[in-house]
This record gives sequence, C-alpha cells and structure tokens, in this order.
Amino acid sequence: MQAREVESALVERGEWNGLTEFRHFVTGEPIPMLISTFVLQHTRTGPSLVASFAQDRRGAEEDEQRLHRALAESAYRARGSRRSQT
Repeated sequence: MQAREVESALVERGEWNGLTEFRHFVTGEPIPMLISTFVLQHTRTGPSLVASFAQDRRGAEEDEQRLHRALAESAYRARGSRRSQT
C-alpha cells in the first residue's frame, strides 16, 4: 500500500480498498490484511475524518476453497435434480 495512492483515492473517490501486509510484533510473521478506508467528513481543504477497517486474511484461501467446493457441489446437485425431473 502506497500512502499517495490511498490519499489520491480518498480525495477523488472518498474511499480506498486494498490488500496489504502487517507484521506480527513479536514473531515478525506476515499477516495479510484487507484494508477499507472511507472519508466520513470533508472540509474545504479535503478529508477531515477518515475511518479504516482491517480484515485479517489469514485463512482466506481455505475459506475460498470451501466456498468453491460448496458451489461445485450445489451445481452438481442442481444438474442431477434437473435430470430427474425430465
């Protein structure tokens, strides 16, 4: 994440979303994060109140794999259901 990129997006669109990485303070382990930043209040000089949300993305790959398996299973069942109705 580049500060200028975030600042430009906040001024132009009022929001910025992106992936970044934090580091665990003790272990130094990388922690993938999804950051969402929004302008809540503007003044004549620009954004004056900004909020950010950070979502820990560790385990996101496993979650996505489970979702894809569930979608594939649902599609398979839907195809089987259509066959039995004909």
